[in-house]
Amino acid sequence: MWIGLARQPQGRCLIPLTGFAEPAGPKGSKTRTWVTVKGLPIFTWGGLWRESAEWGPVYSGAMADCNEAIRPLHDRMPVLLHPHEYEPWLRGSFEDLLVFQKRCFPDDLVELQPTSELWVKNEGSGLERGAIIALTGAGHAGEVGEMQFAAGIRIADDLRRAMTWVVI
Repeated sequence: MWIGLARQPQGRCLIPLTGFAEPAGPKGSKTRTWVTVKGLPIFTWGGLWRESAEWGPVYSGAMADCNEAIRPLHDRMPVLLHPHEYEPWLRGSFEDLLVFQKRCFPDDLVELQPTSELWVKNEGSGLERGAIIALTGAGHAGEVGEMQFAAGIRIADDLRRAMTWVVI
């Protein structure tokens, strides 16, 4: 289903975020480690979106193999985009999108911020909920549904009212 969306620019979107979280540590006592991009208070994850009969507009962030900076936490990571890559992500060919999954986001741009917060996946975890706004390949802002996934993407304070936490 998602590959069909990737083939069509109107099925692509940008997911703005200030960080995403990954669990670290031994099973049963994992803690949250935030991942941010150096020098960018808000950065972008390449995504795909569609209308769902059950949920309305929904989206998914594209994933790629991790870089060396993320490897201690996970073997995959979001497809993070530099500002000059927004246009190719939103309007490029399908082959252009495949390049993003094969390229490695620069290790020196990744900052890891370990915390003592326990990694929790339950509904009472304190994650905020709200409408998600994403920029779509059609060139307009579209509401992309209200979802709570299970891992934690921290949304910028000034965007928080219009967005939700997203967990992978």
